[in-house]
Amino acid sequence: MPGEKPGIEPFRQFLASLPDDQKGQTIDSIAELFKPVLRASIEEDLPPIFDRMLAKIGYSEEIAGLVQLLAAKSNDNKQDVLRKALTLYGLALDAQEKGNRMAILRPDDVIVHDVIGIGQGQESAQPVSR
Repeated sequence: MPGEKPGIEPFRQFLASLPDDQKGQTIDSIAELFKPVLRASIEEDLPPIFDRMLAKIGYSEEIAGLVQLLAAKSNDNKQDVLRKALTLYGLALDAQEKGNRMAILRPDDVIVHDVIGIGQGQESAQPVSR
């Protein structure tokens, strides 16, 4: 077969030569032999692979901690925290594109904090006390 790894055909031929009632047991026995090797390989190789994949989508220990903190504070699950945070970020970007700004208001509509820095390449929004 195209793209097939060398050496698999003799194994297929060996399995084909076995009676049907022995094929499953033979495969299980071979799998048992490889379990320690596979387990060691997985334990060694997978964590760095996952770390690289998560880093590509913006995950870090700091982000995980912030999401956990906000989830606990709000009684939301982590997925809801991220969805709401990204929605708020999108609203802030839309406001900025329209020349508007976001602020935290008291109940009497007095500005408590003006949210700045979103979409300007800064690390995070910076509240400015009034």
